[in-house]
Amino acid sequence: MSLQMGAVSVALGYSHAAKLIEEALTIWPALTVELAPYRYSADSKQIFPDRPGVGWMLYLPRRIEFEQVPEARMIRHVKDLTGTEGTIIISEIDGPFDADNPEHVKVANSIEIRLADQDLLPRYADL
Repeated sequence: MSLQMGAVSVALGYSHAAKLIEEALTIWPALTVELAPYRYSADSKQIFPDRPGVGWMLYLPRRIEFEQVPEARMIRHVKDLTGTEGTIIISEIDGPFDADNPEHVKVANSIEIRLADQDLLPRYADL
């Protein structure tokens, strides 16, 4: 599931946006959920085009601890509609993610690399 950020998300803080993902997981099963501005993927700012991008937030259906991804600004453990425990990885907590902010992109990219290095970031073809 991919959620594109728009004007509505600018008004939402990270906690409301993460709650939106958490609530969606209680209704729809998802192998991943990406929340990012369209430009993050369209302008090739994410590291791996064949894998989900972190952008502002990325949900993966497995428990990931902060120690595994210290670049993350926050980690939230959630359960989906089947009871599977997963993790929402959040790259920015001081406001909405901005794909034109080099620091925001750097953090998201660092998280993507860290996840891939630990074989925690799946390829789309494997989903």
